[in-house]
Amino acid sequence: MRQSNPRLSNGWDPIQARVQEVLDAASYTELQQISCERRRGIVFLSGDVSSEFMKQLAQESIRDVEGVSHLVNAIQVVDHV
Repeated sequence: MRQSNPRLSNGWDPIQARVQEVLDAASYTELQQISCERRRGIVFLSGDVSSEFMKQLAQESIRDVEGVSHLVNAIQVVDHV
């Protein structure tokens, strides 16, 4: 049986909670540091990563999350992550 997502009990949007769950479960620590927010049906990713590859990987890792149809990848690539 699947455990309930504590974010849902704290008022999170269900899609936002699923996206954050996927990011938190990533094998790359950098992806675990990415934040998401959902406004007006659009998922916004934000945070810092060390490469364009990691930025793209974050985006691709949540592309198949049910309910994600519009995405803005606002992740910043920086040298000091």
